Amino acid sequence: MRNDTFVERIRQADARNDAEYDREIDEYDTGLAQRWNAPEYDDADWSTMRLTDTAQPELRQPGVIWIRGTVRVPREFVGKSGVLNFGTMQDADEIYVNGTLIGQTGYQYPPRIYRIDRLDDTLQITIRLKVHYGTGGLTSGKTHTITVFEPSMDAATSAPLGVIDCDTPSTWRFKRSMFFRMRRQDTFFQYKPAAPYNAVLAPWGNAHVTGFVWYQGESNTYEPRMYGDKLVALAQCWRELFTTPNAPFFAVQLPNLALEPFHDWARLRNEQRRIMTLANTALVTTADVGEDNDLHPTDKLTVAERAATAAMALAHHSGEEPMGPFTWHATLSRDNVIFIHFLYAESGLRIRDGYRAPTIPMIRYAWEECPDLILENRQGLPASPFEIPLVREDEDMA
Repeated sequence: MRNDTFVERIRQADARNDAEYDREIDEYDTGLAQRWNAPEYDDADWSTMRLTDTAQPELRQPGVIWIRGTVRVPREFVGKSGVLNFGTMQDADEIYVNGTLIGQTGYQYPPRIYRIDRLDDTLQITIRLKVHYGTGGLTSGKTHTITVFEPSMDAATSAPLGVIDCDTPSTWRFKRSMFFRMRRQDTFFQYKPAAPYNAVLAPWGNAHVTGFVWYQGESNTYEPRMYGDKLVALAQCWRELFTTPNAPFFAVQLPNLALEPFHDWARLRNEQRRIMTLANTALVTTADVGEDNDLHPTDKLTVAERAATAAMALAHHSGEEPMGPFTWHATLSRDNVIFIHFLYAESGLRIRDGYRAPTIPMIRYAWEECPDLILENRQGLPASPFEIPLVREDEDMA
């Protein structure tokens, strides 16, 4: 990978393969040839589904599936503009409204948020869904809505006039137009050992930095063992590179997610706790702000605010606690009472509103993909999930 010509040759080959794949899908797609996106197309003989029903077996093989539905717009919203939000999909999509393409996305992770310039009294919505890897469909648990605005309004900053529900009572129809081979994975050089460090970080070694925020871990959940050791080594390496041996280092703990049952998100979160073995570090807990059905949660603001709280506390000495309650340590007394010892709870530990304290003491806390975080300090910062050994009080004293 030191050879720029080699790297560029691989990238160009990947681009050619992607373009050829898309060209062949478009060429062989019956739906495109017969204009299944046209509002007048007769889909009466298609199978029916709801957008919330993602278990259809026809969605589960590579190729193209077309999904069509008609949404009635309330009279007071006709002539307004709208923002369609259909969540995430696997894998790529094109969405048409009354025959006009309003947006497209080439891979599964971004939420499908597309603007509709003018709402007619009837909206014929067509989704052309391209399944690349055999697990296609709309993401379970998402809502499918159109948020209504005045045409002159900025949807990002204005209050909406209302919301149109596209899930009920609409019946959607779907039909597979073609089966196709699985798309070949591109070569992601940023996933190769040392590639991001050498290409992105090392050239900045003479720059002045105050601290570091590290948010990563999703791709390690399939094998979380030893992640903590690697994270500690990374923090030490970065401090050495920038000649800042005590610079604050904040690790953002993974959010909640239930889409990957064969990955161990709870174990990876526990491994991330190892960063706290180094001085001047903090763990930013986010297992209460993600979305259990989305790898990339949309609530970035809360994550940023909690990271900023840590930065202000450790780098700028704000006087606040840098993170929520944190524990390494639990003891079992001689009379069989369990004591869990928390840091960053000096001003008190409380149960969040709406939750009851457990009747069985927990040594594993919030140990699941999408946990309820019920403990927080007085600043409202949540305690990080943990797994800690229980030590008898007499052993602890020894």
